[in-house]
Order: sequence, then C-alpha cells, then structure tokens
Amino acid sequence: MLLVVGAAVAWQALRRPAGGLGAARRLVTSNGRFDTGSSAAATFARIGNELLADAKRCQRRHAPSRPDRRADGDVRCIARFQAAAAANVTAVALLQCTQPGVFEARRRLLAELDAIAAVDRNPAHSALPPVPAVPHC
Repeated sequence: MLLVVGAAVAWQALRRPAGGLGAARRLVTSNGRFDTGSSAAATFARIGNELLADAKRCQRRHAPSRPDRRADGDVRCIARFQAAAAANVTAVALLQCTQPGVFEARRRLLAELDAIAAVDRNPAHSALPPVPAVPHC
C-alpha cells in the first residue's frame, strides 16, 4: 500500500509543470538574484517569461468546449497575463534601481502572486488582482 501511495505522489510531482506561479515565487524569493539592479532586472524578466508561459498554459487548459467562446476571458489566465506584463515592465525600471526599490518591487510581486493564487482557489467569485505599481527609483 505504501508503495502505491509513493508512486502516486511521484506521478503527481512529475506531471505538475515546473513553471508557473511556483517558479515565479522561487525566483522572487531567491535573494542571490537581486544583488544589483541589472541582476534584479534579469530576474524580473525571467519571472515575466515564466508567467507568460503559465498564462498560455492556463488559456489552453481553460479553453471553452464551444468554439464560439474564447478562453481569454478566464480571470485566472488574465491575471497571469497581467502579472507577466507587469514583471517585464518592472524589469526595465529595475535597471536604475537601488536596493530599496528592488526590495519594494519584490514585495509587490509577491503580493500579486498571492492574489493570483487566491483567484485560482475561487475563480468564479474573484476580481482581477490590481497590477502593482512600477517602482520609482
């Protein structure tokens, strides 16, 4: 029995995509990636790419069964597209930032990722999370 449970857990771990919100969260909480403005910018650009790929997966996953309806109206997917765009815009701004600005950008992105996770838990009764402001550096 224990072997069956272990195999099921391993299967779920392998099936789950490595990217998405989890990958974005791991990147934004990795302190070593934010030593300079340029490394912070590169990390935010990578986060933006992760979130864009996740948004596209979301769009495919939640595609409507009727061909006359579009999947881009799903709040879970829109939230990811918005977060991807915000992360990429922030990446450009971080090129000129000092550590306080970088810290603030990371804090805002983590709050946005938390808000997207909340939307995932209850999409039918969720509004889009607010897009975080770009830091002024």
